[in-house]
Amino acid sequence: MDHSEIELKVRMLLEEVLSRTGIEATDGFLMLGGDSLCAMLMMSRLRRDFGVELSIEDFFIEPVNASTIAHQIVLLSGDRT
Repeated sequence: MDHSEIELKVRMLLEEVLSRTGIEATDGFLMLGGDSLCAMLMMSRLRRDFGVELSIEDFFIEPVNASTIAHQIVLLSGDRT
């Protein structure tokens, strides 16, 4: 799975968790209404779908969006994607 496929899947997960449609790759998690509960749900979905562990801090330390999450997944998963 390449970066763009991962990014699309992450956007779909964000739409599911945040109960929103039309999320773009650069739409910020917090600006979309993300909170700690949504971050925990995203962590669970990312673990389930990609086998990667992100911390709750990853969602709040710096601006987070589908593109930055996809980049972290690629870095954490190495050649598994």
